[in-house]
Amino acid sequence: MVKSGSTTIQKFLEDNRDAVAEAGLFIPLTGTIQHAHNHRSLVAAFSPQKNGNRLLGPLRREFRQAGLPPRALLTAENFSLRFPETGYVDKLAQYWTELGYDLHVAAYLRAQPGAINSRYCQNLKHWTHAMTMTEFAAAEIQSGRHDYSSLFAEVVDHSGIATSFRPFSRRILQTGLVADFLQVIGVAEPRPGAFAETGNFNRSPGAKTVAALLALRRWTWAELPHLTGRELSPLTTPLIKIADGMGWNDRPFYGVDADLHRSIVAHFADSNERMARRAWNCSWRNHFADEEEVARPLSVFDPQSAEGPERDEWNEFVAQAKDMIHHFTSEKVPSATDSGQDGIEDEG
Repeated sequence: MVKSGSTTIQKFLEDNRDAVAEAGLFIPLTGTIQHAHNHRSLVAAFSPQKNGNRLLGPLRREFRQAGLPPRALLTAENFSLRFPETGYVDKLAQYWTELGYDLHVAAYLRAQPGAINSRYCQNLKHWTHAMTMTEFAAAEIQSGRHDYSSLFAEVVDHSGIATSFRPFSRRILQTGLVADFLQVIGVAEPRPGAFAETGNFNRSPGAKTVAALLALRRWTWAELPHLTGRELSPLTTPLIKIADGMGWNDRPFYGVDADLHRSIVAHFADSNERMARRAWNCSWRNHFADEEEVARPLSVFDPQSAEGPERDEWNEFVAQAKDMIHHFTSEKVPSATDSGQDGIEDEG
């Protein structure tokens, strides 16, 4: 699932590729050329609306050349978004059945307020929106990507597919997400110390960093509208590293206030309950009551209300970031404004 620790799991698998193979799990390379630690490029290949032979043929050959290993794994968070597409799940199941495999879909489900907050930050890091949290949450709800009972209906109902759904909850995170995932897929450490630990690879930015990225995206849309999120994304890591050094990311951003939290929980309540009954034969609240009953404390930064050195520091960061963008794009940047186009681009 999107924003449920997939990057941390994928980075662990990449860092421990040899040890994972030693443990008996085959992870194909096909479909990972553009996305080194996941199979995102394979997601569209299984669509009945597209000719996937450019990747599905090489994927089949890779498996056969490897001797059709008994256990294999593909990981891509966007698989879940394709499951409702007509014929997608049938094509996916047929492909693996023809290769002699039993298909098992594993997914982590996350309470929607936290998932939407994380996607808000992630999309800012990709420079794909300049919305307020309220605007973004409305767009996310409308997208359907957080309606789990609808997303997974085709998979759950398919007689040829086994499923494992895990709650992306505080308890799971406290005990260890990677350890939980390895248990789900039945992979044990082949020998003591074989697996190198991987931390939280995709750490959330702090409130001041998020406010800066939001201001910068609005500014680029106003002053440099030809620049795409893909072109600006290489600047994200150096900007976040600078913010790290200033202590801005010590506490993660959280922008879902109490009213919005209640609205999101209420919107998905029925769908979540249906999904929980099918996945776990219990109530959704058995896993997420603590996270849904009380909204998390806000962690936001409003540059307009900041004063003194704090505001000066933030303004200096944004000014330097604009200089970086100017240098990076080799263009003369006009006078800055803070108004811009709000929108969200497809992540692909």
